[in-house]
Amino acid sequence: TARVCACVLAVSGRQGMGLTIHEVAAQAELRVNEVQQALWRVCKVNGVRLVRNQANVDALLHRVCDSIQLTYQRGAVCTAASRLVGIANDGWVATGRAWSFVVCAALALALRAYHFAISCEEVGKAIYVRPVTIKRRVIEIKRILVSLCRVLPWGHLVDLSNVHVYLLFVLDYYDVIKPAVQELRQQAAGDPCRCCDDRANPAPIQ
Repeated sequence: TARVCACVLAVSGRQGMGLTIHEVAAQAELRVNEVQQALWRVCKVNGVRLVRNQANVDALLHRVCDSIQLTYQRGAVCTAASRLVGIANDGWVATGRAWSFVVCAALALALRAYHFAISCEEVGKAIYVRPVTIKRRVIEIKRILVSLCRVLPWGHLVDLSNVHVYLLFVLDYYDVIKPAVQELRQQAAGDPCRCCDDRANPAPIQ
């Protein structure tokens, strides 16, 4: 049974169905580690690699939205969550980890940004995962968002408690903010005093 679950999981990823190992294990009434071991064997023997592309992310997001019965602003919430998953990937939050927790955390943050009172417990229940790890991923994604806001003139106002208020702004201008953050970090690494000097002695306006 575990081997069948592993095959279903591997094929579902290639079909863009977004199934998670916790869902498959729960439906088969197996422990997650049993399915993990079977999946490792199937992938090793057949040279199969799990696919976790955008289609899988979208499918998982919509399935969770079905579970929590989200209809109003569903498209906007899923779009924001999908972009947050991309930011989490850029920040190495998802590397070497179960991707389902990252997707759930992104959805929880997107729901908060759109003023929906839906907890991590409700989101996790949809795919049979515990909320503790989801909350940890939420904190990690929040830290990335806060660090992105630091380069802005009002960045000192943003912290972990209120970053959801600025979340949609960061998503809209992420392509602009990200290069600015990288450039400032390179400047700080090359000359730690450069940023301070520039602020103390701004260039004259011509």
